[in-house]
This record gives sequence, C-alpha cells and structure tokens, in this order.
Amino acid sequence: MTRNIFDQYALAENRLTHALLCALSHDRELLSRFLHRYAKGISFDRRTLRVAEQTIPGIPEPTILGVSPKSLPDGVIFEERKQDTRGNFRGDTDQALIIESKITSQLTIDQLQRHTNTVGARGFEVVGGLAIIADPIKARLPTGWSTETWSNLYHWLEVQRTRLNVVKRISAFLRGVGGADDQ
Repeated sequence: MTRNIFDQYALAENRLTHALLCALSHDRELLSRFLHRYAKGISFDRRTLRVAEQTIPGIPEPTILGVSPKSLPDGVIFEERKQDTRGNFRGDTDQALIIESKITSQLTIDQLQRHTNTVGARGFEVVGGLAIIADPIKARLPTGWSTETWSNLYHWLEVQRTRLNVVKRISAFLRGVGGADDQ
C-alpha cells in the first residue's frame, strides 16, 4: 500500500491542514485562486509568496526562543523578505495571511490574536486571517479574520479540481480523512 503525500500526521486536524498547505505551496494557480477567494481586496506580490506550516514566516524552525509554541499558527501565506542588491532588507513591509484550523478543538479569539501579534512582531503586516472550522460560529473575530468551514472549503476545492491536477489529489485525501461531507 502506498502512502498518500499528504498523510504526515495522526490527528485529522493536522492532516487536513498539511494537505491544504502542501497543495497551496506546490500549485501557484491554486494559491492564486485561494487568495482571490479568502484574501479579498488584498494585493500580494505573487512573485515572492511563500507558504509556511506551523512556524513563523522567515524562521525555518518551529521553535523560536521567546515565542510560546501556542503562538504558532497552523499556516501562513506571506511575502518573502525583500532584499536590495547588498542583501539588506528593503523598508517596505511584507504582508502575511494567517491560517488556523480546527476540527474538534474550540477556536478561541485569544489564540487568533496571539497569532496576529506573533506574526506582526516578526515585522509582517498581518492583512488577515482565515480560521477553517468544522461548524459555523457566531463570534467577534479579531480585525481582518474570517471563518470558513472545512465542508465549504472542500466544495470550493471540488470546483477547482477539474482545472488543477493537485486538487484532485487533495480532494481524494480529504474524502478519505472525513474532513468533508458529500453534500
């Protein structure tokens, strides 16, 4: 039996997030469509976009001195630091969209705010956040944050799948994990 490329974690929440971020990282067209849908009105420098998982943008290791592991977002789509010809960082601020996902555990506003503060403290302009959750909620989210259900995201991916090969693979994986229903 072959192992699915998205199958890296035991918990469904982590497996789904990993699958989504792998697909976004490897398919620039899917990433572009994702940002068009979930980062409405935000203009990113698409040439420098990166997708990071369970870490802070610009830092390769998930453990950072002085930053609590509870402050690590599940994912971040960010503009890679822009450097001038001498290797110095340019003065303009790089933008970041934070992704947090939940299936069985509860989404907390405090956690979203900590993620926003942590990424912002690294010098990024947090232009928004997307909390992907199992069921719709009615809560006041931090500025720039929105929610989407895994089911709705799955259905959006299904629409994309006829055009994008990697989406066929992530859709099949999501069905297998049970992160989406067949409505």
